[in-house]
Amino acid sequence: MSNVIDDGAFTTAIDEKSLRWSSLLVKATWGVLLVGIVLGGILWVAIDGVTGEDLGALAWVITFSGAIALMSIRQMILAERH
Repeated sequence: MSNVIDDGAFTTAIDEKSLRWSSLLVKATWGVLLVGIVLGGILWVAIDGVTGEDLGALAWVITFSGAIALMSIRQMILAERH
């Protein structure tokens, strides 16, 4: 990988392995979001009362935290900094 000067800022060429991982992480993020949202909805409806609502909300919080973590890893891999 070589450093390239682009408008006064140094950028690094992204190799094929990094591009492949970044693409995979985007797909994994969509999968995590889909499964987590559905699971949270099922828990919300299936378990009666406040407990079901709490478990559904907890599933959504865990889902969005996981999605944020996956996208953060993608950002680190690609080193998308300005």
